[in-house]
Amino acid sequence: MTSRPKIPTEIKRRILLESGYRCAIPTCRFPLTENAHIESWARTKKYEYETMIALCPNCHTMYDSKKIDKKALIAYKKKLIFLNDVFSRFEIDVLEHLKIRKRAIIPGDILIKRLLDEGLVKHEEEIMLHGFGDGEDILGIFSVVLTEIGKRLLDDWAKVDDSLTIDQVVKS
Repeated sequence: MTSRPKIPTEIKRRILLESGYRCAIPTCRFPLTENAHIESWARTKKYEYETMIALCPNCHTMYDSKKIDKKALIAYKKKLIFLNDVFSRFEIDVLEHLKIRKRAIIPGDILIKRLLDEGLVKHEEEIMLHGFGDGEDILGIFSVVLTEIGKRLLDDWAKVDDSLTIDQVVKS
């Protein structure tokens, strides 16, 4: 019986950075992780960042025992790859908050600039503006709500397409 080679350090680092050094399953987020293969080692016989994900020991066991299915892990990986390339952790937290609640109070446009620029959220109401004597606003506190574009994006992330493959995750 041949033993597996060690996972290259750079792949381990990328997987941990992608998940924020926590379990990649959004409802778990436990800080102790293991490197899990989305495509089994027995089938691929290789380590690739695109086909691996950080899972806590409990979620890893549930995946191996089919209590968490492959489609779900592919969806989690796709979400992580996309979100980490585009939005800050704070912006992701705002979207996740707005998925559950109607509005969020935000202290300053700069914190969610990309969400505003992409049209995913919009100002609902200005609560407070603080400015300098030269007329430049320095800080605004306002409420934001999801736009239709933002709602569609969150709906798309929630879907798990039966035809989704790991190759589509990497190419998207």
